[in-house]
Amino acid sequence: FVIDTNKEALAIKEAQRLGIPVAAIIDSNSDPDGITFPVPANDDAGRAIQLYCDLVARSAIDGISRASGDHGVDIGAAEAPMIIEEALAEPAAADAGVPFELLTAPRGAPDDLMKLSGMGPELVQKLNDGGLFHFWQFAAMSPADLTKIDQDLKLGGRIEREGWVAQARELADA
Repeated sequence: FVIDTNKEALAIKEAQRLGIPVAAIIDSNSDPDGITFPVPANDDAGRAIQLYCDLVARSAIDGISRASGDHGVDIGAAEAPMIIEEALAEPAAADAGVPFELLTAPRGAPDDLMKLSGMGPELVQKLNDGGLFHFWQFAAMSPADLTKIDQDLKLGGRIEREGWVAQARELADA
């Protein structure tokens, strides 16, 4: 969400490079190139800017409320942040009977790790260099294995944040 496209031209270019859609206020002196959702309006008046920010904030709150309502949660009653319970999937690795291990080379053809969300070619190479080639390896990770791999490969919590273990379990079963 951009109010002044002239002052935020660099941010718009970065969003384009990353494929992030941009909603922006377009005034008569604004360049609409790179704007996914142009909104014709005044981008100079303080009262107008306050109105836009209030509307965006209300829309965000409304979206959060609707999403929480779909889960049957009263966000007004929530004291702690909502946690989606993916932890229930953790014991499945132990039940599968396949122990977690790092490999020096893939067993057969490596799995297409690009199917995991947030994955890129450099990250796949980093995981391969660290001994991870197959979905079953991710699926067999215990919380302790996950933490160790995350620290050893300097992934910054990405395995857990992106939900690779749960995704890998689904892909390994497919």
